[in-house]
Amino acid sequence: MYILNKFIRRTVIFFFFCYLPIASSESKKIEQPLLTQKYYGLRLGTTRVIYKEDAPSTSFWIMNEKEYPILVQTQVYNDDKSSKAPFIVTPPILKVESNARTRLKVIPTSNLF
Repeated sequence: MYILNKFIRRTVIFFFFCYLPIASSESKKIEQPLLTQKYYGLRLGTTRVIYKEDAPSTSFWIMNEKEYPILVQTQVYNDDKSSKAPFIVTPPILKVESNARTRLKVIPTSNLF
């Protein structure tokens, strides 16, 4: 155990001293930070999703019109926009590729059990 701890300490110290001159020289070269900003947005297939009480679920589509993929997390809220509604959307997290369209399914939580 002592040998392993000694090896880890040497490795950390070696890495620190090797990395320190590179970091300090790089920080002098950069005058302003480079910022990359991407705007994202999805096109929804509908403005409202209407659920009929006798139906097991309903669905709608979304489309990513950007040239890069977007990670989407889905949630359903009540009218007050703070409490969650008794519905889930599947899939809850998905990756939508560029210029791709996918369908989301809305299921009431009462149908789950």
